[in-house]
Formats: sequence, structure tokens, C-alpha cells
Amino acid sequence: MLNFDERPARLPRLASTADVAHFLGCSEAQVRDYVRLGRLRAIRVGRSLRYSSEAIDAFLAEAAAR
Repeated sequence: MLNFDERPARLPRLASTADVAHFLGCSEAQVRDYVRLGRLRAIRVGRSLRYSSEAIDAFLAEAAAR
């Protein structure tokens, strides 16, 4: 996990579930729920999920439209 003193302005190119949860200010379980519900796209790398900055941007745009 990245060591942030505060929320970062941008995420790495492929962020981990923990990084995304920290960025969004929610739990890792909530991030996985968003994936399960189809609201957030994820890429499986081995047993881990990774998230592109484009997927996060799309998720935030959808959330803002709601």
C-alpha cells in the first residue's frame, strides 16, 4: 500500500484495492462491493484486483451524476 499522509490527488496507473479505498475514503470491502455490483471496473492480476485511473474517473463521474 502506498504511504499517504493525506489523500493523493491522483492514483498510480494501476492501484490496489487498499489504495483505491484510501483515495475514496471508504473501506476495502466497499470497493470490492462496487466491483461486484458492476459500478467499478477492476483488472485481476493473479489473486489481486487492480484499478486503472480511467476506471476510477468513470466511477467518480457516475457517482457525481447520481
